[in-house]
Amino acid sequence: MLQHYVPRFYLKYFATSENKTSTKQQVWAFSKEKNGKPPFLTSIHRVAAQRYLYSTIKSDGSRCMKTETRLSDLEGVLSQMWDQFANDFID
Repeated sequence: MLQHYVPRFYLKYFATSENKTSTKQQVWAFSKEKNGKPPFLTSIHRVAAQRYLYSTIKSDGSRCMKTETRLSDLEGVLSQMWDQFANDFID
């Protein structure tokens, strides 16, 4: 399971103008490696994320999804008000 440390509802505000309203929003990204690779476009689903970031392993070997579930609920609430916060409260 891929879990984001930057919520997707926030990442979509950085999507390129060509696909901002698409269901497949993309952002410009830079390689973490120091190999001189130029910036590249990638899906918001693939950035600022890590597999099982918030799902610790329990003693029986299964994953605990408690933190992920709570963060998902919080993100759901925040995503509903984020557009107004991001666009209406600017000087």
